[in-house]
Amino acid sequence: MLRLRIVVLDLPQMPNGNRYPDRVVGVLWQLGARFSVRWRLRASWRARRRLGGDFTSGEISARAADLTTRWRERWPGRPPLAPGRPTSLEAYDERWVRFHSLPESKQWPDTQDERFEIVYRHSAASSELAEQYGCAELIVIVQDYNSNDLFGGWAKKHLPGSWPWTSWRDPGDDESDPFTYYWVAPMTSIGELNELFLLIAEDTGNAMITDCQMTWLYIPYGGGADVYLPSSTERDEFRDRHPEWRPKVGPGS
Repeated sequence: MLRLRIVVLDLPQMPNGNRYPDRVVGVLWQLGARFSVRWRLRASWRARRRLGGDFTSGEISARAADLTTRWRERWPGRPPLAPGRPTSLEAYDERWVRFHSLPESKQWPDTQDERFEIVYRHSAASSELAEQYGCAELIVIVQDYNSNDLFGGWAKKHLPGSWPWTSWRDPGDDESDPFTYYWVAPMTSIGELNELFLLIAEDTGNAMITDCQMTWLYIPYGGGADVYLPSSTERDEFRDRHPEWRPKVGPGS
């Protein structure tokens, strides 16, 4: 997902070995300083209005406890990271398959027909999983960020019925590094996910879809989806039903 970051520019030399003119460096520093101030003001304004996706603690309820228990049973020791093929799930590579959401492995849609194709492929694949494993309720897990991130609050904006589940920060991160926050939205039909599929296709959000028992994981991203099945045999069967959606080259091919 496209994320906003402040970068300090270091321009000691031009490609020909000469230093950049002081006036060029000065202009860049001025622009960076102005942007930094505007960004901090914007983040402060968002924080006061609680527009981020952060929370102090997740919901304390039976449904939250049940979800945590099922996640730990099905995917032990792994945070529910998205999008793409999360490194946290590499231990399950033998159960993983990747599909692309447009012909010729095109990543971004340019026409309405291509947007229809994206929705069709995501809907067909996730519907097939839901029907195969027979769970009436679907669960959408959305990855969100705090108010300092201009994309923070994505879950509340696009899934107004979502509730705060849990947060995660890699054990190797510094204490100053931000947490990632996970919101949950129950769904009763694949049709409710059409807008979500398009938003993710445009790289404006991250989400993971699973069933009520967390038997499988469907993780759409800008360009395709990564799918995790209960076993390698079930993965192979699912993969072979959609050979035309498989990547031609690269991971998952």
